[in-house]
Amino acid sequence: MKNSTLAVGLGVISLVAVGWVVGVLMQRNAMLKRQMKVADAGYETAYDILYPPKKGKSYF
Repeated sequence: MKNSTLAVGLGVISLVAVGWVVGVLMQRNAMLKRQMKVADAGYETAYDILYPPKKGKSYF
């Protein structure tokens, strides 16, 4: 392989890896925000009021 082809390939692979890491971190951050909101709501507010079930999905 030529050095330029190798450099381009490594660049593409690194961009994909960075994009994946950013996506995972954003997903984790959103999950933590939801958990903090539910934890701060206390016992007075039920979880199903904050996040009602979506149509077609059942928890039981």
